[in-house]
Amino acid sequence: MKKPITHILFSQLVGLLVFIVLLLVANYINEFISSNISDLILGFLNSNVGLLVVISLIFLIAEIFFALDFPFNLVGPLFNAVSSVLLVGFLVDLLLLSNVLIKQDVFSFVKNFEGLISLFVFFIVLIVGYVKIFYEVKNNLSSMKHGRKKKN
Repeated sequence: MKKPITHILFSQLVGLLVFIVLLLVANYINEFISSNISDLILGFLNSNVGLLVVISLIFLIAEIFFALDFPFNLVGPLFNAVSSVLLVGFLVDLLLLSNVLIKQDVFSFVKNFEGLISLFVFFIVLIVGYVKIFYEVKNNLSSMKHGRKKKN
């Protein structure tokens, strides 16, 4: 059964709010026990908080569309794919930060493949999203054909 939109909104927005509050608390604590590592990590998170909020909101929009019935759910995979590409960019930056933290140049090669990885992730997420939608449509049509109630 699909989740109600109010449940989706509430759970996603609460999760986002908890993240922001924890980041504020971490920044406050860092004032007293500052270290190079915590400064780097919090600086990274602080500079990317806007991106993380955008990613969360786009995933939220995707989940709301997935909660709707066909054909209104058809744009859900597109929002998921776009947000996934943004998430890939964030994760690549996180890997580059880990290079700084471990003082090794282990993950620099990933930056060269970021575009290719993003393209791959975009199409995989898009295809899987549409397969899921059309599988559910097929099951619903099959259920209605055999006289059973439609499953959400």
